[in-house]
Amino acid sequence: AAWAMIHFLGAEGYRAIASELMASIDAYVDGIHSIDGLRVVGKPDLAVVAFTSDQVDMMRVAGKMSGKGWLPGLIRKPTGIHRMMSMLHAGSNDQFLADLREVVGSKAVK
Repeated sequence: AAWAMIHFLGAEGYRAIASELMASIDAYVDGIHSIDGLRVVGKPDLAVVAFTSDQVDMMRVAGKMSGKGWLPGLIRKPTGIHRMMSMLHAGSNDQFLADLREVVGSKAVK
């Protein structure tokens, strides 16, 4: 699959998209870190970013995010949320993080 994409885009085009995606993921991770009470699980090297909390109920956070139209992916140990990142998600990161910041700050998830 990667070969076909490189063949279609060319090596430079592929590198440009990969670089843009990694910058988007880095900004998303920074956004998670900026929300009090949340922490990223591990150090994401690829396009899956998971986060958890010791201060808020992550299942309630997931439910509230679902109510805002998001489809959060859940993880069990530790209890948390993950998001598979692609260029499709890059344009929605700011809104996702704004909604997440609002939900985490609410009393309904504590």
